[in-house]
Amino acid sequence: MRFEGRYYLYLNKDITSYQRSAFFVRTQYKLKQWLTTGFEYRYGLKKDANFHELRFFFTFTPDLNFGKWGINFTPLVQQRHESHPSPVFHLRNLAEVRYNVSDRFYGFVLTESYLDISNKFSFDTQNTKIGSATKVGKSGSLTSQVSMNNKRENMNFLRFELTYKFILGR
Repeated sequence: MRFEGRYYLYLNKDITSYQRSAFFVRTQYKLKQWLTTGFEYRYGLKKDANFHELRFFFTFTPDLNFGKWGINFTPLVQQRHESHPSPVFHLRNLAEVRYNVSDRFYGFVLTESYLDISNKFSFDTQNTKIGSATKVGKSGSLTSQVSMNNKRENMNFLRFELTYKFILGR
């Protein structure tokens, strides 16, 4: 069993404007060598409204020998609560490719699609990221990434994200 805490900072407009930040706790349990399940809770702060999210996920990490390369696939159900009374549900599918530069540093590219469950699994968002992560001490990591989001309302934006993660257990 593993417990994890993270802090996210999201910046817009060429990294000059605060968009939001989020605090995140996660617990996960490895069922098999290639299968992990877990639960997340996020509390987010935005300019106009704060939000709560509950997420349930499975992560599939196939045991493929690609040397320093790695892949994983994570389907995730998300329940989001904002200022409106009824929660919003999404099915999110994340696919990630990593390259391990060393034991302490890796780069990654990922894509993630959001489907709106309450609206007949219609398209909601496509998120594509490129970034890197480095280990900090024995139990932490620092991730920086650039994210391109395409929303169903034809709203596209580029965002910089910085994350600090702290892990208890393995």
